[in-house]
Amino acid sequence: MSTARPSAHERILSTATALFNAHGVRGVGVDRIIAESGVAKATLYSHFRTKDDLVLAYLHRSDQHWRGRCGRPPRRPAPIPGTVSSESSTR
Repeated sequence: MSTARPSAHERILSTATALFNAHGVRGVGVDRIIAESGVAKATLYSHFRTKDDLVLAYLHRSDQHWRGRCGRPPRRPAPIPGTVSSESSTR
């Protein structure tokens, strides 16, 4: 049973995500992403016109990941133990 290989777009973005997380956006060049994702330079640029476009896709994916993990924020922050809430300190 063989598993389908991820699309070139997915391989590029997954590789970029791992590298950006490990070394920062400025610490990783496009050539390294190309080499580690196993795609041709033309393939990378057919999916992402510039490195900035790749960074935007990375940021969008990261944002979606964290929003999914965190869920919806509470409507009202929980009171901090040991503090006086603003509702009980009316003058």
